[in-house]
Amino acid sequence: MGMSSVVGIVKDYGNSLRSARDGKLKPSFVFAQIGIPVALGAIAGVFRFGIPNSGDFVTGVSIVAALMCGVATLLFQTRIDLRQRFDGESDSFLTEGDLRLVDELFAQVMWSILSGFLLVLLLVIGDTLRSAVGDIEIVVRLSYGLTWGMVANFILTVGVVLKRMRSVYYRVAVHKRNFS
Repeated sequence: MGMSSVVGIVKDYGNSLRSARDGKLKPSFVFAQIGIPVALGAIAGVFRFGIPNSGDFVTGVSIVAALMCGVATLLFQTRIDLRQRFDGESDSFLTEGDLRLVDELFAQVMWSILSGFLLVLLLVIGDTLRSAVGDIEIVVRLSYGLTWGMVANFILTVGVVLKRMRSVYYRVAVHKRNFS
């Protein structure tokens, strides 16, 4: 696929669900980021729980995904600055763990952008498909399930981004290692 491939973003997202200590997937991370959205999607599909006004969802998700593009740009510059500071000073307060945390934050931000765009696309295609094919049960249930699963993943990913931004702020900007 070359230039249009998003496989790297998906891999980085998957790697951000690993433990910093041993590199293994953390079941709690995987459950929160993937298990809950899949379960919510399955429930929405089974009970035919649709999106009342998908236009509002498209607007909201688009705004948040666009804001994440700005965050990605700032993180990109911050990472460059931190690497220069880390490499240039022998008494740097930064650790490899700090840099890894910024990298994981960047991976989550990139995934939130991609999943936001995919969610908007899914909402538009789902509405169009349901209009085109009518009330075919499997199409409706699949559309609702995928949409709600992606909504849950998007919301949870943005929550992780906020939590990690707080961690980066305290570890890197405030130089505090212990915080709640």
